[in-house]
Amino acid sequence: MGNLADSRRLRKKQGLYEDNPGDGEYTKDELDYIPFLGNNPSKEKPAVYTARFTLPNQGLIELEAKRSGGKLYVTCLADEKHNRAIFECVERFVAAIFDGTAREINEAQPEDSELMKLKRQIDQLEKENMGHMETLERLQDIMK
Repeated sequence: MGNLADSRRLRKKQGLYEDNPGDGEYTKDELDYIPFLGNNPSKEKPAVYTARFTLPNQGLIELEAKRSGGKLYVTCLADEKHNRAIFECVERFVAAIFDGTAREINEAQPEDSELMKLKRQIDQLEKENMGHMETLERLQDIMK
């Protein structure tokens, strides 16, 4: 392919980070939920994945992902100067999670979404408000 300068120039031309972050080091914890230990109504223990990518002479990008209920939560720890490399590392990390997984890929449960939780909370607050309004009306009738 050429020397290191050619490699960096070609990667930069493709819109990638100039240094190849490599394949990274991955760890997986996909254990199933044990019913008699703790309180977990979904009967599923979140799978935890980690990855470390070392950029040559520049630093480290650490990624952690939790997968549960059809959702994947990814956390990234990296220097701001590595912003171009983060995209590439996250792409490789997610591909490694789903290529070698023992769990089936599920769709997210709608009741687990933040929107549904907020709607339920609003409904509960509206019910409480109606109760308070009725009490206020009764008290006003008594005061007359």
